[in-house]
Amino acid sequence: MSNRCPLPNSEESFPLPDQLETSAAFSSPISEMDELRHSIVLFMLAHIAVAESADRALGLFDMHRTHHRILHLCAQRPGQTVGDVVRILRLTPQAVQAPMRVLIKNNWLEQKRSETDKRKRQLYLTELGWSMHKKLTNEQLRLLFEARRHVGKKNFDGFLSTLRALASDTDLALLDLTESTVHPPVAPTTSN
Repeated sequence: MSNRCPLPNSEESFPLPDQLETSAAFSSPISEMDELRHSIVLFMLAHIAVAESADRALGLFDMHRTHHRILHLCAQRPGQTVGDVVRILRLTPQAVQAPMRVLIKNNWLEQKRSETDKRKRQLYLTELGWSMHKKLTNEQLRLLFEARRHVGKKNFDGFLSTLRALASDTDLALLDLTESTVHPPVAPTTSN
């Protein structure tokens, strides 16, 4: 059974504002549609706040969010293919190639041919890439830690459940982010 929110299809449409019930959770009446609209704005503002420090740091290297997203994906699951990155980011191969070339040129990312399928190129963070990924995510982790501390573990777990419900089951499985398999990305150890 999927934990995803059902998306509208041709047979089912999103309820109109007058079809949604009034929420009893608020002291003043607010429609569910208003609550959903409010959540979209909050989601956007939270995304901006979490991405802001990384955006500033990436700007120093003439990079942007696509570069950061590629780094995130390769940190979460080293060895994923270029095709996986294209699918998850919902971009064209051409839109992913330019940022990947920059990451490779800056020695943050490397491509290796798959040992099982020579047609596929797998992506790995370099030692410098892991270091940059850590620097880019430290402030984001601090913000999330503070938010978790503010709302409590139970509410934060509810937030994580909401994020999982919004994400694609295919993407969650591809990145090994199902509830039973959550684990932090681990940089490979280097032997000297």
